[in-house]
Amino acid sequence: LRTIRHFLLSAKEIKYKDYVKLLKQKQKLQIQEALKRKKRSKYRYGSSYMDDDSDDDESSDSDSDSESDNDDENDIIGGQSSENDARDLIESFLDLKDPQINWKMIEFLSKDNMTHLLMSYISRMPQGPKIWQENLDVNFDDVIPGTLPLYSAESDEIRATQLSYSLMRILSNEHAAETVKSFLLRKCQEICLHALAVFHPLSKGNVYHGRVVLEILLNHWPKSFMAALANQRHIQSLLKCALFRNLHQGNLNSFFLDLICFRPNQKIGQIQPVKKKLMKMFVDWKFMEYLLSASCDPKHGDDVATKYATFFIDMVARCASIQEAGELFKGHEFLIIDSFMNGLLDKEKSRTIWHRISCGQTLVQFLDISSRPTIMDPASAMAGMLGVVAPDPNPNILHPMFEDSLKRLHTFIPNMCDTICDKNNNLSPIKLASGLVSHPFGQVKLNCLELLTVSADFAQFKCGHVLGLLKLNFWEELLNMAFIHNQNNMYLCHFRRLIHLSMIFRRRFLKHLFVNCQMLERFVDFYENKPHPRTTLHGYILQMLWDIYNHDQREDDDDSSDQDEDKDGDEEEEDDPANRDSVVINSTPRALVDEDEDEDEEDGEDNTDNDNEEQKAMEEDSDDEFNDDVVLKPNFSKEPEDQWDIVSFFNGSDVWKQFIATVSLQMEAQNATETQVPNMNVANNQQQLDQLLQNLLGPANDDASDSDSDSTSSDEDGDEEVR
Repeated sequence: LRTIRHFLLSAKEIKYKDYVKLLKQKQKLQIQEALKRKKRSKYRYGSSYMDDDSDDDESSDSDSDSESDNDDENDIIGGQSSENDARDLIESFLDLKDPQINWKMIEFLSKDNMTHLLMSYISRMPQGPKIWQENLDVNFDDVIPGTLPLYSAESDEIRATQLSYSLMRILSNEHAAETVKSFLLRKCQEICLHALAVFHPLSKGNVYHGRVVLEILLNHWPKSFMAALANQRHIQSLLKCALFRNLHQGNLNSFFLDLICFRPNQKIGQIQPVKKKLMKMFVDWKFMEYLLSASCDPKHGDDVATKYATFFIDMVARCASIQEAGELFKGHEFLIIDSFMNGLLDKEKSRTIWHRISCGQTLVQFLDISSRPTIMDPASAMAGMLGVVAPDPNPNILHPMFEDSLKRLHTFIPNMCDTICDKNNNLSPIKLASGLVSHPFGQVKLNCLELLTVSADFAQFKCGHVLGLLKLNFWEELLNMAFIHNQNNMYLCHFRRLIHLSMIFRRRFLKHLFVNCQMLERFVDFYENKPHPRTTLHGYILQMLWDIYNHDQREDDDDSSDQDEDKDGDEEEEDDPANRDSVVINSTPRALVDEDEDEDEEDGEDNTDNDNEEQKAMEEDSDDEFNDDVVLKPNFSKEPEDQWDIVSFFNGSDVWKQFIATVSLQMEAQNATETQVPNMNVANNQQQLDQLLQNLLGPANDDASDSDSDSTSSDEDGDEEVR
């Protein structure tokens, strides 16, 4: 062995074939010594071992991943000198330009001590695994460390990283070798242990290499890998450390998303129980509570908090179609809303503007995803782009959380209103291309305004109750800020939406703005007396006043047209609800619904009992919630305070009588203009596309294209004849 070690010190000068021959001699000597000491062989030889990913869960119940052969460490390695020989052998192998594992090497590396020695180049933990496995405790209440640097100028660190990268490439199985797959399955637990150890505070390993090894195990042997994660005590300790405190390191977030959302193509019945056990373990660890705390707690810093919040919303989007992942979110509706709202409002004044914005944007995205009854898996959504028939959308497992989440959000409306109207948070002027913005509105206030508008929009026909939580002085302040932030398109967009909702569900607020706050007069004065330079508010004034004035009149026109159609006896399809100003709950007449239900009862009598019960339940819920409001109405409120005649007010205003000509002229000009997408020299028919393709290919390819088209057509004709 010493003689072989002497030759391996100069491995770079030895030809590859000679090196392999020496390597086989060394392995043969070690195997003979092990046999003389009557070492029991644990593994079978050959590829038949890989026929099935059949590691039983019971075989993974051992607390340690290195107990089997550690007692005979000296028998195999033969002391410190032989360990150095083994290290020289492994490093010489890793230094090769294109190292590959053969079956003889598999037998050698499959010994537990050799496996731990090999994988130590990935984990880079202090001392041996027998020692550091007993010192894995981590204080999860400490501040999460920041992102590790991507490079080092130290030569020792560069050398260690090169060896780690070489081993990672071997295990990634770029050549699809059966030997590598066999080794991954045989030593799945040991490889998993060292790959997760990279993320422990004691490790100096490369976090990107550790994450790649974990993904390799998940892709090749998911059942054995998940069983190791769910059953091994030391692996669980390292897994919790990685999941809780290293999501921002080495793209580990992508691995955990793949693990949580893993959908097996084979052996579903074997893998799903193990995955459910893994999800239950995450729930018992209170992972969701820790994730929300890390996303909103300022002590971890902006970088960590932002990356944890990003992981949360990515997990929401991916898990929405994964049934077993619902356990992670179950019962956390209030905690999600409270965590991100407290982060956005920041009553403690301890968060940065960036952190508060991150909390607000994350909450908006969560409400958007959870509001959808069905959702398409992001991986499946690419099928349509690739020309493959996309599967049907899946039920959204997060949708049952939406109603309670929205109700919880409504409790924060007074605080959001105070933040929006807060005048103490004055920001510095911002210089934009359009000019200097002396009084910026601010992203935090904009997030609060967006959440306020979203909470009212998502409430649908209960929007009146949400608007009722807004005070009159808040509406006055919204109007005042419209003139201050007259160039802020985002603010004016939400302002216009709130005004529109108040016109439909709480007209008392609109009346207060027009009657007591002179909204009409102030709008007209701004439009006529501040013509240069034109601002965004000028366009909103035209659109808002026109929509408000014609809102009730459109309903009258629709009623008269419906009466004329009834007299003529013409049956036409109803208008598209998307073109209406208000939302239609049930656009189908009741008579047509009854007829359809009667036809359905006659066509299918087998499922009538269940369908009728569900239909009756839905109708009862709908009737209790909306009563008679099942058709389009300009005003959905029956309260006396909300019965205000908009048209009479406008027609009685002298200011409007003078301004209506300007509004009508501008709106007619907009409506008369046909909105067309510019051609931009892009082909819009098959002939132009063919000409463009011919220009790209050049004249030399004309004959080839003709022959190809001829052969294609002839092939198609031949196929038709065969059929």
